[in-house]
Amino acid sequence: MCGYISQLNEQKHFDDFDLCAITDERSAKASPKPRAEEVTLWPNPGSDKVSVQVPGLEAESRVHIRILDVSGRAVLEQIAATAADGMFALDVSRLAPGIYLCHIATDNRALIPVKLVISHQ
Repeated sequence: MCGYISQLNEQKHFDDFDLCAITDERSAKASPKPRAEEVTLWPNPGSDKVSVQVPGLEAESRVHIRILDVSGRAVLEQIAATAADGMFALDVSRLAPGIYLCHIATDNRALIPVKLVISHQ
């Protein structure tokens, strides 16, 4: 029974709460999502160009990049093709100094948020 709610002394309590799993055939076939620590950004802090490596990608894999500022606003979005070792470069020269969240996705992997620091010194 998922989400059975009873009322006791005018307060709502969850008496019998079971977790229900819903699976999607597409997610079962997708490659496992790499953890954030598997994605490498360098130099970090960066200033003009940042190299990114996502292990396990084939050459010419499409990678979707979305960089968000601390307010959650997208400040950079692009699609890149990886080299044979899963590497690609990002031009971050137009980003203001600060802390950003870099979301990386491939055609068959979910987004991977990685902290990116920009410092133009």
